[in-house]
Amino acid sequence: DLSSSIPTEIGLLTAVTDLQTKTNKLTGTIPTEIGNLQVIENLELETNQLTGTIPTEIGLLTLLTDFGVYNSKVGGSIPSEIGLATSLIYLILYTTPINGNIPSEIGNLRSLEYFSVTSTNISGQIPSEIGAATALTSLELGNCYLTGPIPPEISNLSNLERLITYANFLTGDIPPLPSTLFGSDNCYLGEGNCFSAFDNAVANSCHIGTNCER
Repeated sequence: DLSSSIPTEIGLLTAVTDLQTKTNKLTGTIPTEIGNLQVIENLELETNQLTGTIPTEIGLLTLLTDFGVYNSKVGGSIPSEIGLATSLIYLILYTTPINGNIPSEIGNLRSLEYFSVTSTNISGQIPSEIGAATALTSLELGNCYLTGPIPPEISNLSNLERLITYANFLTGDIPPLPSTLFGSDNCYLGEGNCFSAFDNAVANSCHIGTNCER
Protein backbone atom coordinates (compact mmCIF):
# COMPACT_ATOMS: atom_id res chain seq x y z
CA ASP A 1 0.00 0.00 0.00
CA LEU A 2 1.08 3.56 -0.73
CA SER A 3 1.04 5.59 2.47
CA SER A 4 2.80 8.86 1.66
CA SER A 5 1.60 12.08 0.03
CA ILE A 6 1.43 12.76 -3.70
CA PRO A 7 4.69 14.59 -4.51
CA THR A 8 4.67 17.82 -6.48
CA GLU A 9 7.08 16.12 -8.89
CA ILE A 10 4.04 14.33 -10.28
CA GLY A 11 3.80 17.29 -12.59
CA LEU A 12 6.91 16.03 -14.40
CA LEU A 13 5.04 12.95 -15.67
CA THR A 14 3.80 14.82 -18.69
CA ALA A 15 3.45 11.71 -20.87
CA VAL A 16 1.30 9.75 -18.40
CA THR A 17 -2.19 8.90 -19.63
CA ASP A 18 -3.36 6.66 -16.77
CA LEU A 19 -2.69 7.29 -13.06
CA GLN A 20 -4.44 5.10 -10.50
CA THR A 21 -3.63 5.28 -6.80
CA LYS A 22 -7.00 4.04 -5.55
CA THR A 23 -7.42 1.97 -2.38
CA ASN A 24 -4.23 3.02 -0.67
CA LYS A 25 -3.36 5.18 2.34
CA LEU A 26 -2.29 8.34 0.57
CA THR A 27 -2.45 11.48 2.71
CA GLY A 28 -2.03 15.17 2.07
CA THR A 29 -3.57 17.16 -0.76
CA ILE A 30 -3.86 16.83 -4.52
CA PRO A 31 -0.99 18.96 -5.82
CA THR A 32 -1.76 21.73 -8.29
CA GLU A 33 0.96 20.28 -10.49
CA ILE A 34 -1.54 17.75 -11.81
CA GLY A 35 -2.40 20.51 -14.24
CA ASN A 36 0.82 19.65 -16.07
CA LEU A 37 -0.48 16.19 -16.98
CA GLN A 38 -1.78 17.44 -20.30
CA VAL A 39 -2.40 14.03 -21.90
CA ILE A 40 -3.82 12.20 -18.89
CA GLU A 41 -7.10 10.41 -19.50
CA ASN A 42 -7.67 8.47 -16.29
CA LEU A 43 -7.00 9.98 -12.83
CA GLU A 44 -8.31 7.74 -10.05
CA LEU A 45 -7.42 8.90 -6.53
CA GLU A 46 -10.37 7.39 -4.66
CA THR A 47 -10.45 5.37 -1.43
CA ASN A 48 -7.47 7.11 0.14
CA GLN A 49 -7.02 9.54 3.03
CA LEU A 50 -6.44 12.56 0.83
CA THR A 51 -7.61 15.94 2.13
CA GLY A 52 -7.71 19.46 0.74
CA THR A 53 -9.69 20.38 -2.34
CA ILE A 54 -9.95 19.60 -6.04
CA PRO A 55 -7.40 21.93 -7.66
CA THR A 56 -8.71 24.43 -10.19
CA GLU A 57 -6.00 23.10 -12.50
CA ILE A 58 -8.33 20.17 -13.19
CA GLY A 59 -9.69 22.37 -15.95
CA LEU A 60 -6.38 22.12 -17.82
CA LEU A 61 -6.85 18.39 -18.34
CA THR A 62 -8.84 18.54 -21.55
CA LEU A 63 -8.28 14.85 -22.40
CA LEU A 64 -9.36 13.59 -18.97
CA THR A 65 -12.21 11.09 -19.22
CA ASP A 66 -12.28 9.56 -15.71
CA PHE A 67 -11.79 11.46 -12.43
CA GLY A 68 -12.56 9.99 -9.02
CA VAL A 69 -11.86 11.06 -5.45
CA TYR A 70 -14.74 9.19 -3.83
CA ASN A 71 -14.37 7.61 -0.39
CA SER A 72 -11.79 10.18 0.62
CA LYS A 73 -11.55 13.34 2.74
CA VAL A 74 -11.23 15.70 -0.20
CA GLY A 75 -13.54 18.65 0.48
CA GLY A 76 -14.16 22.20 -0.61
CA SER A 77 -16.31 23.06 -3.57
CA ILE A 78 -16.31 21.61 -7.07
CA PRO A 79 -14.29 24.19 -9.01
CA SER A 80 -16.08 25.91 -11.87
CA GLU A 81 -13.03 25.04 -13.98
CA ILE A 82 -14.34 21.48 -14.10
CA GLY A 83 -16.41 22.70 -17.04
CA LEU A 84 -13.22 23.06 -19.07
CA ALA A 85 -12.42 19.34 -18.77
CA THR A 86 -14.79 18.67 -21.63
CA SER A 87 -13.71 15.06 -22.29
CA LEU A 88 -14.95 13.88 -18.88
CA ILE A 89 -17.14 10.78 -18.97
CA TYR A 90 -16.99 9.78 -15.30
CA LEU A 91 -16.96 12.37 -12.48
CA ILE A 92 -17.23 10.43 -9.23
CA LEU A 93 -17.13 12.37 -5.96
CA TYR A 94 -19.46 10.47 -3.62
CA THR A 95 -18.84 9.93 0.11
CA THR A 96 -16.57 12.94 0.56
CA PRO A 97 -16.99 16.22 2.49
CA ILE A 98 -17.22 18.17 -0.79
CA ASN A 99 -19.56 21.14 -0.31
CA GLY A 100 -20.92 24.21 -2.03
CA ASN A 101 -23.09 24.25 -5.14
CA ILE A 102 -22.99 22.07 -8.21
CA PRO A 103 -21.36 24.52 -10.64
CA SER A 104 -23.43 25.59 -13.63
CA GLU A 105 -20.41 24.75 -15.78
CA ILE A 106 -21.37 21.08 -15.39
CA GLY A 107 -23.52 21.71 -18.45
CA ASN A 108 -20.38 22.13 -20.56
CA LEU A 109 -19.53 18.46 -20.09
CA ARG A 110 -21.31 17.09 -23.13
CA SER A 111 -19.54 13.71 -22.90
CA LEU A 112 -20.32 13.17 -19.20
CA GLU A 113 -22.15 9.90 -18.60
CA TYR A 114 -21.78 9.33 -14.85
CA PHE A 115 -21.91 12.06 -12.20
CA SER A 116 -22.19 11.24 -8.51
CA VAL A 117 -22.06 13.49 -5.45
CA THR A 118 -24.19 11.21 -3.26
CA SER A 119 -23.41 11.45 0.47
CA THR A 120 -21.55 14.75 0.28
CA ASN A 121 -22.27 18.22 1.68
CA ILE A 122 -23.37 19.63 -1.67
CA SER A 123 -26.08 22.27 -1.22
CA GLY A 124 -27.99 24.89 -3.19
CA GLN A 125 -30.17 24.11 -6.18
CA ILE A 126 -29.66 21.64 -9.00
CA PRO A 127 -28.48 23.90 -11.82
CA SER A 128 -30.71 24.08 -14.89
CA GLU A 129 -27.56 23.82 -17.01
CA ILE A 130 -27.32 20.15 -16.12
CA GLY A 131 -29.89 19.61 -18.85
CA ALA A 132 -27.17 20.39 -21.40
CA ALA A 133 -25.07 17.39 -20.28
CA THR A 134 -27.10 15.23 -22.64
CA ALA A 135 -24.81 12.16 -22.55
CA LEU A 136 -25.66 11.54 -18.87
CA THR A 137 -26.87 8.03 -18.13
CA SER A 138 -26.48 8.17 -14.33
CA LEU A 139 -27.08 11.23 -12.14
CA GLU A 140 -26.63 10.54 -8.42
CA LEU A 141 -27.41 13.42 -6.07
CA GLY A 142 -28.75 11.58 -3.04
CA ASN A 143 -28.18 12.32 0.65
CA CYS A 144 -26.96 15.89 0.22
CA TYR A 145 -28.40 19.30 1.17
CA LEU A 146 -29.97 20.29 -2.13
CA THR A 147 -32.97 22.61 -2.08
CA GLY A 148 -35.50 23.96 -4.55
CA PRO A 149 -37.07 22.06 -7.43
CA ILE A 150 -35.78 19.48 -9.85
CA PRO A 151 -35.20 21.69 -12.91
CA PRO A 152 -37.42 21.01 -15.92
CA GLU A 153 -34.31 20.84 -18.09
CA ILE A 154 -33.76 17.37 -16.64
CA SER A 155 -36.19 16.17 -19.31
CA ASN A 156 -33.52 16.94 -21.92
CA LEU A 157 -31.40 14.04 -20.65
CA SER A 158 -32.73 11.52 -23.12
CA ASN A 159 -30.08 8.91 -22.23
CA LEU A 160 -30.68 9.00 -18.47
CA GLU A 161 -31.13 5.56 -16.93
CA ARG A 162 -30.53 6.31 -13.26
CA LEU A 163 -31.66 9.34 -11.22
CA ILE A 164 -31.03 9.56 -7.48
CA THR A 165 -32.17 12.57 -5.43
CA TYR A 166 -33.38 10.97 -2.16
CA ALA A 167 -32.62 12.50 1.27
CA ASN A 168 -32.34 16.13 0.24
CA PHE A 169 -34.64 19.11 0.83
CA LEU A 170 -36.13 19.33 -2.65
CA THR A 171 -39.58 20.83 -3.18
CA GLY A 172 -41.96 21.84 -5.95
CA ASP A 173 -43.31 19.90 -8.88
CA ILE A 174 -41.41 16.99 -10.37
CA PRO A 175 -41.09 17.83 -14.08
CA PRO A 176 -41.64 15.27 -16.83
CA LEU A 177 -38.72 12.88 -16.75
CA PRO A 178 -36.97 11.03 -19.60
CA SER A 179 -38.80 7.86 -20.54
CA THR A 180 -35.47 5.99 -20.33
CA LEU A 181 -35.93 6.02 -16.53
CA PHE A 182 -39.25 4.25 -16.57
CA GLY A 183 -39.26 0.55 -15.81
CA SER A 184 -35.60 0.55 -14.77
CA ASP A 185 -36.14 0.62 -10.97
CA ASN A 186 -33.37 3.21 -10.92
CA CYS A 187 -35.38 6.34 -10.18
CA TYR A 188 -35.20 7.28 -6.50
CA LEU A 189 -36.53 10.77 -5.77
CA GLY A 190 -37.52 10.44 -2.07
CA GLU A 191 -37.51 9.99 0.92
CA GLY A 192 -36.89 13.27 2.65
CA ASN A 193 -37.99 15.60 -0.14
CA CYS A 194 -41.37 17.29 -0.32
CA PHE A 195 -42.70 17.30 -3.86
CA SER A 196 -46.07 18.90 -4.60
CA ALA A 197 -47.06 17.37 -7.94
CA PHE A 198 -45.91 14.82 -10.51
CA ASP A 199 -47.42 12.97 -13.45
CA ASN A 200 -48.59 9.36 -13.54
CA ALA A 201 -45.50 8.13 -15.36
CA VAL A 202 -43.30 9.42 -12.55
CA ALA A 203 -45.67 8.07 -9.89
CA ASN A 204 -45.64 4.60 -11.46
CA SER A 205 -41.91 4.34 -12.14
CA CYS A 206 -40.04 6.32 -9.48
CA HIS A 207 -39.63 5.84 -5.74
CA ILE A 208 -40.96 9.14 -4.46
CA GLY A 209 -41.78 8.61 -0.81
CA THR A 210 -44.25 10.59 1.24
CA ASN A 211 -42.12 12.04 4.01
CA CYS A 212 -41.81 15.83 3.86
CA GLU A 213 -39.52 15.99 6.89
CA ARG A 214 -36.00 14.68 7.15
